[in-house]
Amino acid sequence: MRVFGFGFGVAMAAMLAAGGTPAPSPVYDALSDATPFSTFLGVRNGDQYQRAIQGPTLSNLFGNGNNAGTAGGQIPGAIAIRVRFQPGGIIVNSASASNTQGIPILGSGGTTASRSCTLYWVPAGASQAGFAGRFIWYNRDRGGVYSGDRDPTTGAAGSSASTRGLRSAIVTPDDTGVICGTVILSLDGAGQFQVRFVRNDGTLQAGDTFTPAGFMGNATPANSMVFGSYFGATAAYGQYFPGTLADFLQLDGSGGTDAEWQDFARGGDPATIWGASLAAHYRLGGPTDLAKTAGSRAYAAATLIGTGHIRGTELRPVRSGANGIHAWPLWRRYTHALPPAAVRSATSAADLINKTGDVVRQVLIVGAATHVEARAVRESDDRVMVDWTQISAAPFTGLQTLTLPNVPTGTYRWLFRRADDRTVISISRDYERIGPVMAIIGQSQAQIAFFDATSVTLDPPTSGLVSFCAMRGAGARYTPIDGGAIGTRNVVSDGMVAFAQLWEVIGAGVPIELVGLFQNGSATHNFMYRDVSNGFDLWGDSVTPTSGMVTGTMAAKRNRITGFLLDWSTSDTSTAAAGGTALTFATAYGSRTPVERPWVERVAELFAGVPKSTADSTERAERQNFQKLGLVNRPWVVTIPVGRHRDISANPAGSGSGYETFRKIQHDWALSGVGLDAGIDATLGAYRLDFLLGPSDSAHQDRTDPRGNIRFCQRWAHALARACHIEAYDPTPAFASATRSGAVITLPATMKNGGALMTGVNGATPAEFEVSEDGGSSWSKMGGAIAFTPALSGNSITLTRSSGNWAPNTRIRYLANWPAAVGNGQIAAETILTNGMLYESYANAEMPLAGAVQGIPLLPAFAATPLVAT
Repeated sequence: MRVFGFGFGVAMAAMLAAGGTPAPSPVYDALSDATPFSTFLGVRNGDQYQRAIQGPTLSNLFGNGNNAGTAGGQIPGAIAIRVRFQPGGIIVNSASASNTQGIPILGSGGTTASRSCTLYWVPAGASQAGFAGRFIWYNRDRGGVYSGDRDPTTGAAGSSASTRGLRSAIVTPDDTGVICGTVILSLDGAGQFQVRFVRNDGTLQAGDTFTPAGFMGNATPANSMVFGSYFGATAAYGQYFPGTLADFLQLDGSGGTDAEWQDFARGGDPATIWGASLAAHYRLGGPTDLAKTAGSRAYAAATLIGTGHIRGTELRPVRSGANGIHAWPLWRRYTHALPPAAVRSATSAADLINKTGDVVRQVLIVGAATHVEARAVRESDDRVMVDWTQISAAPFTGLQTLTLPNVPTGTYRWLFRRADDRTVISISRDYERIGPVMAIIGQSQAQIAFFDATSVTLDPPTSGLVSFCAMRGAGARYTPIDGGAIGTRNVVSDGMVAFAQLWEVIGAGVPIELVGLFQNGSATHNFMYRDVSNGFDLWGDSVTPTSGMVTGTMAAKRNRITGFLLDWSTSDTSTAAAGGTALTFATAYGSRTPVERPWVERVAELFAGVPKSTADSTERAERQNFQKLGLVNRPWVVTIPVGRHRDISANPAGSGSGYETFRKIQHDWALSGVGLDAGIDATLGAYRLDFLLGPSDSAHQDRTDPRGNIRFCQRWAHALARACHIEAYDPTPAFASATRSGAVITLPATMKNGGALMTGVNGATPAEFEVSEDGGSSWSKMGGAIAFTPALSGNSITLTRSSGNWAPNTRIRYLANWPAAVGNGQIAAETILTNGMLYESYANAEMPLAGAVQGIPLLPAFAATPLVAT
């Protein structure tokens, strides 16, 4: 009997098969150490991740290189490897935007070297349109004859280009954005080369074929085969494969039939399938599992290139004879969503840890139909949290989506076994999690927050508590889904790394995933309906990963999220009616009747997908978009009130329109439930009004100063920690009264979290107070028509008139970082403004970087409800 991959002992399997108790599991530890898995090279390619494996020098691949076209020359054979990677992450982190040759997966030379064989992945959207979205094999024999004739630019046959290769069919990621399967280049007895790609369930895609004239075999090259790069690769960015590898094969005497390769993909033993034709099999089961596993060639063990290789998850189905099982691979640190009701009902971080959610996994059964049982083992202490539980409704064979219910919040390895043979167990090493999964809906600020790489200096924490899921790019350049742990540089922006660092401190060990549903420059009506200005559909069908940005990204999460973080900022704020709550869309929709409906109510209805009888045809179409998502859970929205903008003329502070009114709409909605007639739950998140604007930006956060994007994202962390009941701070306004005494007005601040009143920089003059002595008809800032000086006095603010006394019933409002007259490029004035922001001191408000303020920004006093000093 053969179980646990290729040749693992049955005794250990029997111990585990006996079942377990909810206790630490040393049996599990032994299995996790001994079971052959795969080798994980890194989450991103590039000079920081120069990891590869140096394999053998392949003798006589496809023949010995003599006597072209005869039995002593070319010989049927094959070369193959099992891969797993996320194409969405490759195109962004490659040598250049054009990605002219793709990413090498293995090779004994470059794309044109004689006696070499090299495999590349070329991402969809690359400049080599003829190769885009495909695996490309480059192979040349001893005499320089190519094994492929496809042109990189057009894909046409008959090319004489020096980089001509042989292509797979177009390979698309599965519904979670992962490509996993076996890539094969074979030569049959008639002298024809063929490329095939076979997924682990046996689904085979046939690629190009080519019969080269005069091909005589590669003979023995001068260079060894390298896995994860190619021999002679430089340290240049983009020359290392950022995925997971297993099962390298060389066949000699047979190219393999479709049925044989399908059997191998489903976990079949290559020695059994090909017998004497198996020249070499390297399992590549991890950094210490690099010896040749089987085959007739006397090849030495492979060796590591670089450092940091780790054992990856199982890429092959586990087999016992004809029967097997395989947990379909996801990305590392994939997070399964806690339902909103579980998070909203939590009373503390400790209570949240005990909340449970469902793990939804695709499981492949090979051979006879059977039930599937699953087990969850916690990462932190190897404790069995959910013991063996049947998760299938009926015996089945093939690929099926199954649910393991009621798994507590945390990070786990999952074990899946056949019910008819409990020694056949598939183990995931990717540490999937149960926790909040929050979809962030926003515009360019959110896109910058996720992916801006202007300054990438911070190192993420090693815990991997924070992960992400998003489509990268803009407009037609959107790539497939990318996702995974925020665990290395260059994956996301420094802002998101700072989020992860802070969550490590404040997150109480709760895993969280951020799902990006942002589109730069997209007003709400564009986002709800269809963003045509950027040339890419936001809404496609609900199952195809790349048919639309919103639908595709949500499909990668199987439409299971905990809630939406609504961080919409600047595009719609100037359309807020003065003093009201309605937004109009006449400009966007031409001459049709404006939709006079509260903005937040409109968005809430769309989340719920609930049509209203009063909706016009456009609104109904928009609702149909959200209905496409088919959300599993009732929507829950955490709102971040709108942030900052420099353009005072477009958004006047004192007129009752623009940002200040818009911000109040969001604030009131989240706190009091205004417009929630569609069954939407809402929570007020943290204010993030104190981030530094970039020197040439009107609304975008600074990318290089820690007070910009880094602070912006850390405010997200506190918003979500509060929403998830991990933190219990109160963000409601601190100023509730004002007293007047001659030339001095005193504003006592209620410190609702036990802290002290402070400014952004110790000793800075408090900024952004306005006063009115004519009942609110006109307002004066510092240095305006009414000269006054704000000062900090304990937990109060004093406003001292420069001359004379304050008039009775003077009105006061604190605008919380409304832009004083600061034009683009005036970074000095911008700094003065942020230094004077008001805070309540609060431990761990930010990571201790330059300019950090350990305090919570105070909420503004809104124009509609100013303070009155009688």
